[in-house]
Amino acid sequence: MLTDLLACSQKHLLPLVAGMSRPLSVSELSRLAEMPYSTTHATLNKLSALGFVESKRKGKTVTFLPNRRNDVVRRFFDLLEDEKPSHDSEDFYPENVTDDDVEWNLVGLGAPLAVDQTNQGKRLPPEVALGLGLHLSRKRPSLARTFPLLLAKHWAHLNRPRLCHVARKEGELQALGFYLDVAGLLTRRRTLGTFADKLLDHRRRKEELFFSTPENKYSRRLAQKRRNTLSRKWHFLLNLDMQAFRSLFEKFYG
Repeated sequence: MLTDLLACSQKHLLPLVAGMSRPLSVSELSRLAEMPYSTTHATLNKLSALGFVESKRKGKTVTFLPNRRNDVVRRFFDLLEDEKPSHDSEDFYPENVTDDDVEWNLVGLGAPLAVDQTNQGKRLPPEVALGLGLHLSRKRPSLARTFPLLLAKHWAHLNRPRLCHVARKEGELQALGFYLDVAGLLTRRRTLGTFADKLLDHRRRKEELFFSTPENKYSRRLAQKRRNTLSRKWHFLLNLDMQAFRSLFEKFYG
């Protein structure tokens, strides 16, 4: 069994399966893992026989999900997700990236923002665009509203250690955790909230304004009035209530 499992892990498929939050077909997994269809199909069958994935047929399509009902399998997948990426070096972290570059990439990922896409920006890996966008979102409420949507849409396919690395470098791990918690609430996907909990800094006690706008007594009073359970959990004073996230999410998610 261990030999078979190691053979699977040498490909890109097993880490990808570990991060899945929705069922994916063989074709989708083949494309995302950059593996031939036949190899992907054979590897998934092997993982299914080992009890690491579950399959479900709907018509002619067979989809797969990680078997997280098994405690041993769940712990194994959690370890895979926590692994530090082999490319934590700066080779994926381009220099001289502007806010416009970041916003251009986020629109390309599906952020419903009024950005001129004819002027092409510097293309970034999605994890880098999202990681850099975290800081930008704390200056632009319109962008902040889109972040739970973007994370929910792309979570199954993201290199999570890479995203966390960029977020940590930007000093925005808590913002990432907050957005993931919101996405988990709106999608009712517990895996998002579970991952978010790993990012929570329990040493934090003091609340801070989420948006980096000049503070005055009115902005702080309004943020205190609109804060909710999740913003309290992450020690943020946020002048956006949950309905602001929900209304945009319901319009563009799916």
